[in-house]
Amino acid sequence: PLSLGVNARLGYRFHPHIAVEAQFEWIDGWDLLNLDTRNLFRVERIVTGSANIKGFILTNRIQPYGVLGMGATHIRETDEDTGNHQSKTEFSVRVGAGADWYVTEALGLNLEASFVTPVGDMVDYHYTSLAIGFFLRF
Repeated sequence: PLSLGVNARLGYRFHPHIAVEAQFEWIDGWDLLNLDTRNLFRVERIVTGSANIKGFILTNRIQPYGVLGMGATHIRETDEDTGNHQSKTEFSVRVGAGADWYVTEALGLNLEASFVTPVGDMVDYHYTSLAIGFFLRF
């Protein structure tokens, strides 16, 4: 399923090839079918916060990178059959790759794809995030 969301980051580049960042991601939900019980669940929203490290391959106008992060993912879901709501929060891991394209020295565009997988009871709530946006570097 495809959902829209909001992604915000604040980072610090302490080396030309390495940066750290805090990332917040809010995603609108989707429907899931529990194959064991045949109940339809509506995941109302997913919220993930992570601390990431980025490794930049190049430091030119286009800067591809890999990202690895750890944090927590929170979901709220509704059982469509009973109407019961449930919230869950678990530790999660983010792995991805992307590229920054500098339009000027301080302004640029970003494209990133990452895979987020919670652990424990929420392992079935993994998702792939495709982020497209702009950034300011100061």
